[in-house]
Formats: sequence, C-alpha cells, structure tokens
Amino acid sequence: MKNMLFILVSMLCLLLSAGCGSDKQAAQAPAADKVLRVATSPASPPFELYLKEQNKFTGFDIDLINDVAKKMGYDKVEFINTPFDELLPGLNQKKYDIAMNNFSKTKARSIDYAASDSYAKAAFSIVAKKGSKLKADIDSMNGRKVAIKKGASAERVAKSFPGSIIVEYPENASALHAVETGYRRLRYLR
Repeated sequence: MKNMLFILVSMLCLLLSAGCGSDKQAAQAPAADKVLRVATSPASPPFELYLKEQNKFTGFDIDLINDVAKKMGYDKVEFINTPFDELLPGLNQKKYDIAMNNFSKTKARSIDYAASDSYAKAAFSIVAKKGSKLKADIDSMNGRKVAIKKGASAERVAKSFPGSIIVEYPENASALHAVETGYRRLRYLR
C-alpha cells in the first residue's frame, strides 16, 4: 500500500511539474508575426517592380502598402509574385489578403471588390514601331493587331477599335516587345 501511495504521489508531482513547465514555455515563446500577404504583378515601374538579383520588391505601391500595413498593426508584409490576370481570381480563392497593382476602377470590379481611392491617373496610348505609317487615331486601328497586357483595362479600350485583332500578353513588356519585333513571335493567350 505504501508503494502504491508513493507511486500515485510521484505521478501527481510529475503531472504538476509538467503542467507548470509548459506554462513557462508558452509564456517564453515569441508571438507569431502578424503578416499581411499581398499579391502583385511587379512589372509596372515605377509602381511595382521585382529586382530578381536582390530578391526584392520595390516601387511606389510597395512603399505605400508597407506603410499602410505598419499603421494597421502588421509586423511584416509578404509579397507574392503573381501574373496580372491571376491577381483577382487568387483574391477570390483567398490565396492572399490583398491584390495590389495598377488596377483601373471599373463598375464591374466594384461589384466584387473594395478598392482604395485612386492615387494615380491612368492614360492609354497607342504605341507603334518607329517608322510605322500608323496614325495615332482610333480609325487607323481598323484590322490591326493590338497587343495588350492580359486582364488589363486596356482590353476594354482596344475592343472599341473597330475591326482590331486583340493579342494578349502576360505583361506590358512582352506586349511592347511584340510591337518592336513586328509580332514575329505572336503568342495568343486566349
């Protein structure tokens, strides 16, 4: 009986000391950082750009969201490099907290998404290869190939060109490259 009592008291002491130890460890464990996950398609300088050599996101939008996150109480911003046309679908799938890029405010987007106030004014331009006989007006676009960034508001503008052929590219840089090279490497993304 003494042995049984000794074993029970010993087990009780072990349980109590184990419980106290875990409370001490929990109190000493650092709190997890509060992280804001932000998706961006960083190919629109000066707003957002990814510097591959430095593994760093930079630009006006990057600085802005870092400041906003700090004021909101976040410890860290995690940037997620995402193709432009996947930003909003990824937000719908809750892959990240915010999608940030040079979005245009449209009625269609305002149905499903909340957006900040505009802080830059966008303008659309027609760009042609130097030496082209293309006139800088909408009527001269009839039957022409128009390179655009897939998913961008420029698509809406380009579709207003009568008879134009829309060719989508993943980024502005690849669309401009197609114009420079005369569309030798056409890549339809639809």
